[in-house]
Amino acid sequence: MKLKLLGMILLILNVSCGSSESDSTDDQYYSFIQLPSAGLGYYTMTTSDKLYGDPSLIMGLQQAGQRWHSSGNARSFGRMGINDISYFDGSPVPGHSSHRTGKDVDMRPVRGDGQERAVTVDSAAYSSRLNATLIRRYLDPNLGVRIILFNDPEIFGSRQNTTSCPFPYRSGLQLNYVKCWVGHHNHLHVSVR
Repeated sequence: MKLKLLGMILLILNVSCGSSESDSTDDQYYSFIQLPSAGLGYYTMTTSDKLYGDPSLIMGLQQAGQRWHSSGNARSFGRMGINDISYFDGSPVPGHSSHRTGKDVDMRPVRGDGQERAVTVDSAAYSSRLNATLIRRYLDPNLGVRIILFNDPEIFGSRQNTTSCPFPYRSGLQLNYVKCWVGHHNHLHVSVR
């Protein structure tokens, strides 16, 4: 209850992420706020302790969700599914090498059938065009996207020169800030500036 209240009033927490003895810089301080567990146009799929982030990311997610809802997309295709962001203190999130600075969020791709369930890029319920619209019209303008890791070969940018990409490139929508990355066929990893 206390965590929800903090998130709802957007209380900024100043917390320290300790640096190792080998670091030459001072400790890093992050001002995180908590994303409410549900809002217009989005729902969350993780515990509330992993929903802390940089204020620009949290407010951007809320704006994207509100615009997704207002456009009617949430009724037609389901709400945006939001997963891990960061812990309030920037400590490591299990299963992630990032998600410590409050500028990374994992999101579920939206489905063409409106169900708020898991989907992969090779599923019949998946739509490249719908997810490209989500990225171009709702995520990028509201979040200030730096990079998205996502394995839809119709969406990721120009032919990737990497052996780590399990999906063959297709000449599709080519969003250059979307990159193919192993293990990202069922979610978008969004990093913001």
